[in-house]
Amino acid sequence: MTTNTQNSKPTQVPIPNQGPGDTEEINFKDIFRTLLHHKGLILQLTLACLLAAGLYAFLWPKTYEASCTVQVPESSESTQNALRQMAFLPSMGDAVETYVQVAQSKTVAENTLQALHLTDQPEFKGLSEEKLITQLLKGNVIVSNAKNSNILTIQTHTHDPQLAADLANSWAQNFIKVNLDLSRESALARYQFIDNQLKGMKEKLEEDRGRKQNYLDPSNEAESDQLIYKMLLQQDQEAQIAAKARDPGIVVLDKARLAEGHLKPRKGQSLILGLLLGLFIGIQAAFLLEKIQDSVKTEEDLKTASGLAALALIPNFRQKDGKLLFSATERFSPKHLIDNPEFKFSPYRESFNVFRTNLTFSQVDKKLQAISVFSPNPEEGKTLVNSDLALSLSHTGKKVLLIDADLRKSSISTLFGISVKPQTGLPMLLAGKGKAADMVVKSEFENLWLLPNNIIPPNPSELLGSEAMKNLIQELKKQY
Repeated sequence: MTTNTQNSKPTQVPIPNQGPGDTEEINFKDIFRTLLHHKGLILQLTLACLLAAGLYAFLWPKTYEASCTVQVPESSESTQNALRQMAFLPSMGDAVETYVQVAQSKTVAENTLQALHLTDQPEFKGLSEEKLITQLLKGNVIVSNAKNSNILTIQTHTHDPQLAADLANSWAQNFIKVNLDLSRESALARYQFIDNQLKGMKEKLEEDRGRKQNYLDPSNEAESDQLIYKMLLQQDQEAQIAAKARDPGIVVLDKARLAEGHLKPRKGQSLILGLLLGLFIGIQAAFLLEKIQDSVKTEEDLKTASGLAALALIPNFRQKDGKLLFSATERFSPKHLIDNPEFKFSPYRESFNVFRTNLTFSQVDKKLQAISVFSPNPEEGKTLVNSDLALSLSHTGKKVLLIDADLRKSSISTLFGISVKPQTGLPMLLAGKGKAADMVVKSEFENLWLLPNNIIPPNPSELLGSEAMKNLIQELKKQY
């Protein structure tokens, strides 16, 4: 609601320049006001997150962890390690990392699944073997390697503590078995390759003997063939031994044991996180709503939006000391005016005294005679505020005229409980059909006169902005 003077310019009180310290204080006040204004929303979201965290902490199935550690060979030249002999070439990669990849393979997962009959476990009921293997590798089993060591840790997570321990131990045993199988397969392939080479070299040597060549003569090619034959014979024996080996060189250091307590959910941690998350979401939502809402709800909002100082805050006249004085459907009654004994010493009546005083001193260099209070929307109290302000100004002994300029819904006569003569009102004066002295009515209040209206013109905006309206105001200012 805005107060206008005779020149139709908003009454503006200069606001002192603010320094850096003042800006910080205002920002802090804005933050505090936003939080206080949306405290209900923040509380609701916080409680919702806290409730969700509580349901998770107390109702979510408990997860147990078990871990098993194994030691793998370090040497990249070990004949026992199949993974570094597959192409009969020295390995160029990290040997321990290779073991980690094997431990995370589907072959180990499938062997473990079959060994423990995991598809019959309640936790994995209804899952196909393929889906179960995927779930084991993505969430239930984690294989890691301590930095700069040849120790692997196999961690398992299930809802059953015994199953978690069994899963870790079985996974380690199947990891060892898979490595042993790979070693044997590689050693066997290597043995077959060397054996074929050995047979070929033996045939060549026999052909050389048939030609009566001296294979002991270093100058002859036969000597080189003989040396190669001896080396292949030695490697053939080593390959036979490797193919029959039963030890891949992997040792279980610590077997998994039954967990003493569950890993998650952690009640205290979950509740604290829920509380913090709720506060964070609530505060973010509060500032988001504050940003997208363009309505004015407080005096600070009004100052920020308009850049003007508030002259007064008018409370709800329908309530006093928490009691309802008037029904919300009751409008434009003489009982609503500030001279009603019900309003004696009330904040509502006092607010108009403040309004009158601040309005008087807001422009000390100018003489205020013509004043209008208006707002952008209907039924926001313009008529009542104009009437009570006029009544408050009359209390100072000044001669006050209240003009009913609401040409769409005139109600001054109803509010003051007076009768109106036919063809009376502001439109008639603006049209030059009558004199103000014949239409102005003395109210029951001292120093207050009224110009009621019972004419609804088709063009109220044009009339109020006309030159005739300006001339009429100037003429009335000579008398009031």
